[in-house]
Amino acid sequence: MDIFEYVNFSPTRYGGRRHRRVLNMSMSAVLAAALTLTLPGVAHAAETSSTSSETTTLTFTDTGGVSWTPPVGVEKISVEMAGGAGASFIREGQGGYGGRAGRLEFDLPVTSGDDLLFVGATAGGISKAHLPGLGYLNGGSGGDRSGGAQRGGGGGGASAVLLNDDLVAVAGGGGGVGGSVQTEPTFSNPFRWRFGGSGGWGTSGTDLAGDDGVYGGHPGKGGSAGTETGKSGTNGSKAANLTSSGGGGGGGGGWPSGNGGQSGKKAFSTSTGGGGAGGASFTSSAVQNPRLTTSADGDGYVKISYENPVKITLTAPTLVAAEVPHNAHVTVFGDNDVTVKPGKVILTVGNTFLGVDDVIDGRVDFRYSLPQGQHTLTAEFTSRDRTQHATTSVDVVIGPSPAASSVTLDELPTRVAGGSTVTVTGTLHASDAAVDKEQQISLNVNGQRMWSRSDADGRFSFSFQAPSHPSAFTIRAQFDGNDAIGPSMSGTMRIETYDDQSVVALNVSPTDAVYGEPVSVNATVSPEDGSGDAASGLVLLSDGDEYIAMAALDGNGNAAFDDLLLPVGTTTLTAVYGGDDVYSGSHSPSTDVTVAAASTETRLAVESPSGRAGEPVDVDVVVAADARSTFEPRGVVEILAGDEVVATAATGEDGDDTPRDGIARFHLELGDLDAGTHSFTARFVASPGFSDSASDEATVSLRAIDTFLEATPTDISISESDTAVIEAHVTVTGASLARQTPQEPHGSVYATIAGELFGTPAVVDEQTGTAELRLSGFDPGVHDVIVTFQPDSSTLAESTARVHVAVAEDGPSDADSDSGANADSEGSSQESLPATGQREGTWVVPAVLALLMSATGLALIMRRRTHA
Repeated sequence: MDIFEYVNFSPTRYGGRRHRRVLNMSMSAVLAAALTLTLPGVAHAAETSSTSSETTTLTFTDTGGVSWTPPVGVEKISVEMAGGAGASFIREGQGGYGGRAGRLEFDLPVTSGDDLLFVGATAGGISKAHLPGLGYLNGGSGGDRSGGAQRGGGGGGASAVLLNDDLVAVAGGGGGVGGSVQTEPTFSNPFRWRFGGSGGWGTSGTDLAGDDGVYGGHPGKGGSAGTETGKSGTNGSKAANLTSSGGGGGGGGGWPSGNGGQSGKKAFSTSTGGGGAGGASFTSSAVQNPRLTTSADGDGYVKISYENPVKITLTAPTLVAAEVPHNAHVTVFGDNDVTVKPGKVILTVGNTFLGVDDVIDGRVDFRYSLPQGQHTLTAEFTSRDRTQHATTSVDVVIGPSPAASSVTLDELPTRVAGGSTVTVTGTLHASDAAVDKEQQISLNVNGQRMWSRSDADGRFSFSFQAPSHPSAFTIRAQFDGNDAIGPSMSGTMRIETYDDQSVVALNVSPTDAVYGEPVSVNATVSPEDGSGDAASGLVLLSDGDEYIAMAALDGNGNAAFDDLLLPVGTTTLTAVYGGDDVYSGSHSPSTDVTVAAASTETRLAVESPSGRAGEPVDVDVVVAADARSTFEPRGVVEILAGDEVVATAATGEDGDDTPRDGIARFHLELGDLDAGTHSFTARFVASPGFSDSASDEATVSLRAIDTFLEATPTDISISESDTAVIEAHVTVTGASLARQTPQEPHGSVYATIAGELFGTPAVVDEQTGTAELRLSGFDPGVHDVIVTFQPDSSTLAESTARVHVAVAEDGPSDADSDSGANADSEGSSQESLPATGQREGTWVVPAVLALLMSATGLALIMRRRTHA
């Protein structure tokens, strides 16, 4: 291969800067030289032929389904299908968006006896935003609004393909957008609308889930992916009363269909709804080559295409004399054992009719004549019942009355040694094979003609001596023509001579590098005999057969390739010199450069070693590559708590604004952490070119948020058979950051006496922070009752209050009075009531009460004790 035939030139694969600029400036000159050196003569075939068939495409959108049977001979159809998109809500140039529908492409084997059903789909919210899309499985309706908010958007319907009543494929519909709310503009946000969560996509995996609403005191959660097949998408939830909140978006139809999003539910608040989940797309094992993407269209559809099993071939002569009759042959045949039905073939050229004939044994012959010029012949077959059709075309060239000719030269070297013998060979071609090709051929060398004669096959040969001094000359072969064959000439070829050989030396440093480490390459071109002027021209740097860089020689015959950045692995570098007016082209010995993946170091730092539960924890991660590499590490940073990944950040999300320093910096916030001590490590999962690494462990201690429990009254006096009623009021008193969500006192209160549970716990109303304890079954005496608030969340601390309960014995009955008198007669004094505790024989009461406590209250207490 000549060194100027630049193939697979890929400078963007490598990272050098200087040689890349040289390449951009010189490429046009190199391409111009290559075109000048390789202009070929023209060669033509005696006949031209074309075979083709038609492709039929059908589109189905009916949501009720359309049945279809494949024509005879069709063994495979290509299917493209999409579900309906979820409804969106657009205001003031802004919007909340429904999910995109799933789009499937696949091939499906069929036979002519199959019964297929194609079911289209519509987008959610076609007439009204909350209405569901229809299809094989419908989407869910958007949830109703409350107050001045908007309903959730309807989910899109799912399209489907069934083969002989078996479900083959379902393209899922997108989930509807969550309901939006209208607010007063602010300086930081001048738009009046706050949009609900976006709908999930009708594809698969994590893309199915709808987005949470993000505005308000209690925005709705996004719908989750469905788990039960055969049902339509579920409706979005309705906004709660006494709110001004948006409804949840409807779930998209699919296999399975998506769940609807939740609405804003907090009383006396304004919140946006969550987006509905997309319906899952599905393909059975019957399909081939499935591909799942998303659809930008609103409504769903099913589009099929198949190749017509009837094919047609047209063969006609080209490069023939004008106004002379010629024959064209047409063959019609069927694939897959399809029988071609009786019909006719029409032959036309442009809008001109040339002939029509019946197909006999699959073949039709036409005879025609055309004027000089280039023409397009078209053959079209149609069966009598019009169920089979095929068409094809060929281009033919009609020449002058003499047979057309062409002269071509065989491949020649573009550079030869001065004074050497040059041999030129070639061929005279004639369009009519019957003409005599033993003809006089001339060769023009820099304007001087020499003669030779071609043989019966049209082959000819010339030999001459090249100029002895460095120069360039052109050659061209020519046939002058005669009555039987028209004249023609070859393309012009340029050949250069040289008078000295060159030697190329290559110096590479380093030869063992890491990924991203610049490699310096220098090539030196010198005379083979060691004396003479410095070489000039270009040097190409190759990796095997691929040229990767170009540089010009300086006045000393040196070419520098600075800051070459090579891929991981072994690169075999060779410097290729193209030669100049004095020196021949040559290349250097090869040098292998081994590039290893760059090692990395990962460091993790926690901004504050302590904090309050529920507040985000800020961490900083630094990933540093090998000091020799100028590339910033590429990959994913994972924050782990034990073996669980709790946060991730990818390349491009780092906060390092210094390019090419080999360092990537990340800042992450870790939220939803319980009270206690947490240990984290950072792990860098590297992309190709870098190695993985992990940081040392970092810890942070979080304390629970303080609460205050007030129990009233603090002193209670009752009789033994009475019930003590204690009103408990819980407030969250611990300070929190502005970015922390305000805490509500979720939990319960319970009472203990002497460390033992007494009575039934009560759930705290999260709106008012109050609960009522009703305690009975006291023994006579004075009791020290400890009331404890047990929070649901471990981010809140427990709190207690103390209540004194004095219990008097009930008054005696008549019978008791007599007994009492007798008792008085037996003893002169009565013991005082105990301060705490219970009467002998009544210890079973608290135990029974504890067993009868609600499951919820007991579970809350046990969970809190477990956390403690």
